[in-house]
Amino acid sequence: MIQSYGLSDLGKKRQRNEDSYVVNPDIHLYVVADGMGGHNAGDVASATAAKTIESFMVRSHLERELTWPFGLDPKMSFDANRLRTSLKLANHKIWQLSDSHQEYMGMGTTVVATAVTNDMATIGSVGDSRAYLVRNNEIRTLTRDDIWVNETWVRKAFSEDQLQRIPLKNVLSKAVGSKEEIDFPLQELQLEEGDIVLLCSDGLHGLVTDSQILSMSLEKSPSLQEICTSLVRLANEAGGKDNITVVTLQYSK
Repeated sequence: MIQSYGLSDLGKKRQRNEDSYVVNPDIHLYVVADGMGGHNAGDVASATAAKTIESFMVRSHLERELTWPFGLDPKMSFDANRLRTSLKLANHKIWQLSDSHQEYMGMGTTVVATAVTNDMATIGSVGDSRAYLVRNNEIRTLTRDDIWVNETWVRKAFSEDQLQRIPLKNVLSKAVGSKEEIDFPLQELQLEEGDIVLLCSDGLHGLVTDSQILSMSLEKSPSLQEICTSLVRLANEAGGKDNITVVTLQYSK
């Protein structure tokens, strides 16, 4: 059984919320997207990604005999192929909008998405929105931020001390919709009793530490709603410099 909850907050510094999220308990799909771009393009990018991903995941849940526009990878599970295709469709849709509407030029969005079937969670991410696992009183980051400082060639070219002094080290190196084609990692995680998977935008993890996330997830056996509310409050107390979105899900047999 999966319980889930999602919450998004404007924060204290932004004029509009450019984050979008999906909590679909019918097909156990969970998504956080953090949009970027001029005018309202960030809103459009994140909303387009969320809607496109959910649409394909619903369709592929109900209809097994369907067209796979980017092919089917026989080395991947069915859910991994579904998630891979949905993110690529989102990338294609946002790229088309950006290419055909001047006001959307250059827009993009981060995405972290999880699909759960039975006790198996499939996770995909692009950008710096994150997925965490809380298990046995410990927290683990499941995704890797797609930021400039994490690129392999950058790590080879600069020392750690030099990297810390580079002003733009945290600029995104990858986003959904920023290129015509996109590649990204997928992973599968077998869930255990009581596991909590938490998805969030950088409006949370940029201001709230992993240890704080863990503490809020464990303190007095809180509900998922209480976890999300407490984490959003902590991010706002730390300055609320960005939109804050948190989606939590918990697995039990």
